[in-house]
Amino acid sequence: MSKYFIGVLAIVALLVTAGCSVVVNNSVNNNDGSKDNATGTLRAGGGNRNPQAELFKNLPKGTVADLVVGKNVQITGTTNSDETVNAARIMIGAMPDFERRGITSSTQPTATGTPGQGRMRGGNGQGYGGRIDGAGRGNTAARVIGQILSKDVSSLTIKSSDGGTKIAFFSDSTEFYIFQPPTSTHGNAPIGTPPTP
Repeated sequence: MSKYFIGVLAIVALLVTAGCSVVVNNSVNNNDGSKDNATGTLRAGGGNRNPQAELFKNLPKGTVADLVVGKNVQITGTTNSDETVNAARIMIGAMPDFERRGITSSTQPTATGTPGQGRMRGGNGQGYGGRIDGAGRGNTAARVIGQILSKDVSSLTIKSSDGGTKIAFFSDSTEFYIFQPPTSTHGNAPIGTPPTP
């Protein structure tokens, strides 16, 4: 009896192990790069898209030579402990009006609360990984929007829309894009203006 029990147990264990180790890829690639389930589940809008990647996909690439004093830029990167910015991406050209979307500052609030503030919002800096009086601040996400005041081989000085200045460092790994506003299909009329008959 125990031989049969051990034999059946071994077969069941083998089937369970074999069933758990099989990986089935039931996805279909669409022309837009998204994946849909082969079982018929459709994802609206192409599935898991990165809207920021979509934005940059159609922008022309730029170079350091495109960084000219007086040009408008939007820089995204990380904030250093001395409040300078390491640029990961620089968009060159006139940007859309971000203030309409609720963004009113030249730099976005960081993970530590507001720019230049070391304490976490709603806390006293104790417990839950809070920072005390700016300790450990740095390497948080940053965005700077403004105009180039000066440029050298590895940095820019930016005059932000609030009147302050920021220093942003760029390197060989920084991505440069040239922002070109959409053009109207109605001649010189502003976008959103209905065509005249």
